[in-house]
Amino acid sequence: MTLLPPPALLATLLLFAPDAEAGAPARGFPFAEPVQPPRALQAVSHRGGPGSVPENSAAAINRAAADTVEWVEVDVRRTKDGHHVLIHDETLDRVTDGRGRVLDHTLEQLRALDPGAKFARRFAGERILTLPEALKAAQDRVNLYLDCKDVDPARLAREVLDAKAGRRVVVYGPPEVLRAVRAGAGEEVGLMAKWRPAFGLDPWVDQVRPHAVEVDAADVTADVCREFHRRGIKVEVKALGGDDRPEVWDRAAAAGADWVQTDRPEEVLARQSLKALGADRAVKVAHHRGASRYAPENTLPAYAKSFALGADLVEFDVRTTRDGAFVLLHDGSLDRTTTGRGQVRDRTAAEVAALDAGAWFGRPFVGTKPPTFDEFLDAAKGSNAELYVDAKEIAPEALVAALARHGLTGRAVVYQGPEYLEKLRAIAPDLRRMPPLRDPSEIDALVKRVKPYAFDTRWSILSKSLIDRCHAQGVKVFSDALGFAETVEQYQKAARDGIDVIQTDFPVRVLRALELLAATTRSAAAGPAGTTVLFDGKTLDGWKPAGFYREGEIKVEGGAIVLPAGRPMSGVTSTRRDLPTTNYELTYEAQRRSGRDFFAAATFPVGKSFLTFVNGGWGGSVTGLSSLNGADASENETGRYFKYENDTWYKFRVRVTDEVIRCWIGDKEVVALNYEGRQVGTRIETRSNQPLGFATWESTGAVRNVAVRPLSADEVAAHNKIDD
Repeated sequence: MTLLPPPALLATLLLFAPDAEAGAPARGFPFAEPVQPPRALQAVSHRGGPGSVPENSAAAINRAAADTVEWVEVDVRRTKDGHHVLIHDETLDRVTDGRGRVLDHTLEQLRALDPGAKFARRFAGERILTLPEALKAAQDRVNLYLDCKDVDPARLAREVLDAKAGRRVVVYGPPEVLRAVRAGAGEEVGLMAKWRPAFGLDPWVDQVRPHAVEVDAADVTADVCREFHRRGIKVEVKALGGDDRPEVWDRAAAAGADWVQTDRPEEVLARQSLKALGADRAVKVAHHRGASRYAPENTLPAYAKSFALGADLVEFDVRTTRDGAFVLLHDGSLDRTTTGRGQVRDRTAAEVAALDAGAWFGRPFVGTKPPTFDEFLDAAKGSNAELYVDAKEIAPEALVAALARHGLTGRAVVYQGPEYLEKLRAIAPDLRRMPPLRDPSEIDALVKRVKPYAFDTRWSILSKSLIDRCHAQGVKVFSDALGFAETVEQYQKAARDGIDVIQTDFPVRVLRALELLAATTRSAAAGPAGTTVLFDGKTLDGWKPAGFYREGEIKVEGGAIVLPAGRPMSGVTSTRRDLPTTNYELTYEAQRRSGRDFFAAATFPVGKSFLTFVNGGWGGSVTGLSSLNGADASENETGRYFKYENDTWYKFRVRVTDEVIRCWIGDKEVVALNYEGRQVGTRIETRSNQPLGFATWESTGAVRNVAVRPLSADEVAAHNKIDD
């Protein structure tokens, strides 16, 4: 069996390996993309997020879809009478009110069980799903990763095909199960196998023929991902247990992995959105009662989750007990969210502290207590979040004293009625105040009476003119997108109108909406219709190091991506999955800062293959396309000499259609090639830049203002006309 070489040796072997396919990757399995546009790194929710919903359930599938998660991992087992159901364990005991092995029960017997009630009373009635039911629940909303614990492969293949779900699932199991599924479904159903470095590559791939591989977090590298991608195979990283943390997710993304399996999908997705948005975004997100989708509201676990999700503000409710202590609870009654009964104000602090505020939400939170105000403030001090204080029942004097005691006065915004806020203003003039705004006619009076920092504005009255009017008086606008307003369209409309803070129960969805809006705004500002800006001038979001052997450390400096001289190469590669392959224009600016060779050789898609526009190769001046029919720019008809000066910015433009490629330096056209009937492909050295990227050779280069746009029909027609 062939062993995979160590990373450094593998990189060297790949650099000098023959490129039989001229760099073109094999065409991969066409998995469905339920989230558009697709993310570079997609989340696979392990059993659907078992911390906050019953695992392997309809509720888990619905939760993932609502959070714009791409994949849900579910476990499939056979019943006594041959049906496929979703359950992880061999026995029923842990997750249902039943006992014994799944395989010893009929489907009818399993339907009588209530795994929902076993998890929490609010899920009572949630039943064990059959595989066909799960496929229907997930249809066009989220893909399913089917972990085959104990299955009938032929029946599983039929069920997937009958549901027309072949592209919406990936079947995971040992090679013998995958072979049996393939026998029943052909190439119509996606298949995934476990891969370890000891398995090697080509012999194992030829034997198993997977469409995707699962790789342990410790084994994922850029070389591994690149080699599987070259064979048209997706890479999923298993990041569970101790590997389920941001450093591992970031490493998987940098390596070029496609999917990451996690128990924390909401954090994986929020992290990507926050990186794309940047720290200076205009619209902030407030978490309503903490991250109350993932942990019991107004508890320390809910706020810990908010902090992990990068919350800008956390909203919480403070009430007073009979003996004058302060606790976090929204309702005046204990009945809904604790094991107690009656009013908070009628119970002592000791009585409230003895209650369970987590059992109603889910089994993982049994034993969670209602936090005191001081306990919450202690926890908040270690975060960067601001505090959105809903002063339900706490005297202004006590509130001011508690915030001051913890050094959090400057991070707090207090919501209450005008009368309360007037008293607060008299006690602590610098403490930010926020009254409710129910009608635009109230603005002037509230500004005069309260001198507010912000208004908590009713969502139904939001408009650009109202927001502009508030801003003109120096007042920010907060609003609660709760209930009907929790949609991407509503979030984006409010953001376009200029809102400052959106309070939500769906923070991941809000971040995604803001991320997409920001991308659209950047594209509109960049130039012609349809232009997509690929580099934001601030971060490497959407890019990763190419992974060349002994390359320099890629960084952003002065609004440009700097590619330090490698030994011999350095480079950067786009992680986007939505790049055009034909009828498009690529524009960028590049500069050689030191060295005497190419400083921003651009690799770009040409249909199903790729080419590289070399600038200044072979000693510093050769410019042209590599490669055509195996010939480099120095050997084919596109090659020409162009003198480049160091520390000078040059504008480059590349246009690609199905017939012709043209390239410009500034306004000078340097390539006009009809490539029909020609074999196109990159040199082996620049394969790491596919699908789009830039590389240097023993030189330091810089790239900026990278963008791509589609060509109009008229532009395509004109482009394809080459004068003899």
